[in-house]
Amino acid sequence: MRLTFTLIILFLFGPLWAQQTGTIRGTIKDKNTAEMLVGATVQLEGTTIGAASDVNGVYKISNVPVGSYTLKANLIGYQAQLKFNIAVSSGNDQVINFELSE
Repeated sequence: MRLTFTLIILFLFGPLWAQQTGTIRGTIKDKNTAEMLVGATVQLEGTTIGAASDVNGVYKISNVPVGSYTLKANLIGYQAQLKFNIAVSSGNDQVINFELSE
């Protein structure tokens, strides 16, 4: 009886404890040449959460708490670029692309 009650509670209220994070992903490229940039960093301003772009210029930041953020993309030799009011919602991917200028 107790196990049945516990399972019913988990089934009914489980979605309330479900995923409270989202993902931010995108590409980083050179504004003038459109060449994908390797090793550029993207960070959520005011946090330690971030990622670097791979050999295809693609980055992905997983498990971002739900909220609104400012993103900063940076690479040595390029001007940093900020994107404001990036809304992260539960379970969704937010696609944010950057074009950096030398």
